[in-house]
Amino acid sequence: FFDFDHTLADTQTTIPVGTEYGTEQRDSKGFFLRAGERPHFEALSPGELARTRPIESMVQIARQLEARGDFLFIVTARGESHTWNTIPLWLKKNGIKINGLVAANAKETVDGLKPLSRDTKLPHDFKKALIIAGWIELIQSKFPESALKSVSYYEDTDHHLRGAMQLLPLAFPDIEFHFYDILRTQRSPGKYRLTPIANASHGTLDLPGDPAHYASPDCPDED
Repeated sequence: FFDFDHTLADTQTTIPVGTEYGTEQRDSKGFFLRAGERPHFEALSPGELARTRPIESMVQIARQLEARGDFLFIVTARGESHTWNTIPLWLKKNGIKINGLVAANAKETVDGLKPLSRDTKLPHDFKKALIIAGWIELIQSKFPESALKSVSYYEDTDHHLRGAMQLLPLAFPDIEFHFYDILRTQRSPGKYRLTPIANASHGTLDLPGDPAHYASPDCPDED
């Protein structure tokens, strides 16, 4: 499972945000909003995505995994309607074959996940984790004769990693999990470092400390 922005794609796009003081341009990495602020996500346009360069080291990992026969899925936080078409085109252009894609903030995805939440809004940390869990269950149901033994998750955003590390090992104790944080070490042009942060087997995570409090050095919590 791969995130897209700042994981496979060196996204340089800034998001215009309307505040009480005017419009601010905010880095799309570690993106946050305060109460009353209005993001203008139309900046994430098809043209913007077409201009976005790949992170070559991460693209190479995806190609290698696909070549050895692994399932490859993209779970992006993007929610624009064109995402379902433009990200697959970007991936094809960069030589990555995938088995599926979900735009986690697309209306149809959010509506589909609502029954899993007590409230109308899904808990912030667990949206991607629940999508991944659904895919794991689907694979297990479609291929019962071939046990799914190992899952790797590549992500740059802390709260998605926190949710995945808390939920997935407990939900699937028979699967070995590997969690990777993609750290951005330079803003523009982007430089990134792949960092293994935790493994899990038999439902036990080997991360030092509480996964609910995990924070990487390049993406402090802004909430």
